[in-house]
Amino acid sequence: DGVLSSAKAQGCVPKHELELFLQGTSQDWLPAVKALAFRGFKLAIATRSDPSVWDKTLGSNRDRYLVGPELAKALILKRCPEVLPAFEIMVGYDPQAHQAAPEDSGKRYHMRRIAKHYGAAPGELVLFDTSAGDLAN
Repeated sequence: DGVLSSAKAQGCVPKHELELFLQGTSQDWLPAVKALAFRGFKLAIATRSDPSVWDKTLGSNRDRYLVGPELAKALILKRCPEVLPAFEIMVGYDPQAHQAAPEDSGKRYHMRRIAKHYGAAPGELVLFDTSAGDLAN
């Protein structure tokens, strides 16, 4: 969270405000993502912006918003669509909202799902994040 976007989305952006949101996003991540994708690295998104939480919060208005993985996909499509195929999985999960066990805190749940998707051991993954707590193992 916060790696692809320095803009304040709070995990959710109204679809009609997407262009305004994109104007406030950082492009610092682009060179790294492009280099990794073009060298064959498998990429993923791990965000605490959880679609299941937003479904409940937004109710019948949910279809008017982009949340978590949808927002990440929209950002990638706008900034570097050629690398989107490298992002085979995008995990949106909020451990606090699910009263997760300690083994699912931070981005642990996300990383296990990503590892399983790619058939990799969790120790083979690299996580870029702006929160030190999410980097704890």
